[in-house]
Amino acid sequence: MIFRQNIRYLRKSLESWGIFSNLLGWKRSFNEGRSLDAQGNPIPWYTYPAIEFLRTLDLKDCRVFEYGCGNSSIFLAKRVKEIFAAENDAAWASEVGKANIPNLTILTLTEKESYINAPHQVGGKFDLVIIDGRNRKDCANVAVDVVTNEGFIIFDNADWYPEACRTLRSKGWFQVDFSGLGPINSYAWTTALFIRVPLSVGRLEGVRPTGGNPAGESVG
Repeated sequence: MIFRQNIRYLRKSLESWGIFSNLLGWKRSFNEGRSLDAQGNPIPWYTYPAIEFLRTLDLKDCRVFEYGCGNSSIFLAKRVKEIFAAENDAAWASEVGKANIPNLTILTLTEKESYINAPHQVGGKFDLVIIDGRNRKDCANVAVDVVTNEGFIIFDNADWYPEACRTLRSKGWFQVDFSGLGPINSYAWTTALFIRVPLSVGRLEGVRPTGGNPAGESVG
């Protein structure tokens, strides 16, 4: 009986690993050191649950602002009306810009205040604001001012920035965590979605993703 259970366990383990490594594309992203799906297409460096959720959304009419550019910019540009991305690393901005996507505008901003206030520089409101770069707490304070009333915010590595996330919740945003594994990394983390919905439930502090990186940043 134990032998049969062990065989079944091994078989199911291999099936599970096949989904993670091959179908989701972790093996390819790890080997190439880039956030890619199984076919080699760029995907956000978010957790897989968050990526799977984003694939279900119809974003074709959305105007997006992103703090920090990368494969997420390319992934979203194919799905949204227009996207603006602020990047502090000029070399990386140039590398991402080689994709030459018409509806993707990359703003290279090395000065802190210009970077934080980049959405105001672009002007108008955004249906989605993504916080995935530097100065995240300060960027969160700007994000709530430039997102539309029906829009939402994505905050990657939310488990590393509890104070910044607490600030968003204090302003009336509800946090939905997509915790788990993702491209390249061998540990779990949290990509959070913030939406404006009146819910009566509170949130427990100090809960981190199972298998998360204890060495991750922990300040806002």
